[in-house]
Amino acid sequence: MISSNCLIFDIKRFAISDGPEIRTTIFFKGCPLKCPWCHNPEGISFRQEFFWRRTKCSECNECIRICPHGYDPKDVKRLNEKFEECLNCRKCVDICPTGAITIIGKEIELADLIELISRDIDYYADSGGVTFSGGEPLAHMSYLQRALEECKRIGVNTCIETSGFCSKEDLLLIIDYVDFFMFDLKLANKEESQRVIGANIDKIVENLNIITSEKKCVLRLPMIRDLTDTKENIELLLAILRQIPNKKNLSRVELLPYHKLGESKYICLGKETLKVFEPSTESNLNCIKEKISSLNYNVSIERF
Repeated sequence: MISSNCLIFDIKRFAISDGPEIRTTIFFKGCPLKCPWCHNPEGISFRQEFFWRRTKCSECNECIRICPHGYDPKDVKRLNEKFEECLNCRKCVDICPTGAITIIGKEIELADLIELISRDIDYYADSGGVTFSGGEPLAHMSYLQRALEECKRIGVNTCIETSGFCSKEDLLLIIDYVDFFMFDLKLANKEESQRVIGANIDKIVENLNIITSEKKCVLRLPMIRDLTDTKENIELLLAILRQIPNKKNLSRVELLPYHKLGESKYICLGKETLKVFEPSTESNLNCIKEKISSLNYNVSIERF
């Protein structure tokens, strides 16, 4: 079934870190993976969610007073557990004077999205374009395909930021409409990938090979101490890099040391906070960089 709308949790205009040059980045809500270090937890669920920012709350308690069920909306975990009941009400959201209580995710019609993208088309004339991110954009295939087709129709450069976790058949549906990929490879070990993030690494590597055989791509590798930077995982990763079909299309490999910028979002969603993760050590990062560079790839360590 072709979808004319999709749940989007953020749109960033004039972004400079989501692909080549200046871009509009569209964040799809919903991802099939379960990466425990995810720094955008508001993009994981495929449904809308309540989001409470403690730093914005004035403690006026108007939200408690107006709630017909007697809930304290600051208990955002309860709101999300009672999601349908609370979503149909939304009185706490409407009355909050500081915007501390919000709902993450908005259904956006495809025509409205294309109109928004078109506003900045003058900036895309020479460089830049639109990036579809998430969540996982490839988990919203019918909407994504139509959005990509429309972008090409109006002459906008397209980029997809993806984990590569989709069927080969779905990838082939959209690959001709994509100019550039940013590919996040989480774990190279088959058992660890399945256990930790719930992904079949064989499917992901197959899609990486399809993409790099046809399109320009940046490969991004999260560097988490004692998880993704282990000797075993790096050796498996190097094996994947050795058999890339067209190495010239893999324009850069980015090492992304783990950061804690997304930890507060878990509290805002009423979810358990992240397990304790640490970035790779500086010496290990440099060692990994050297090993990948020895395969004639351009490698950088990206810091936030």
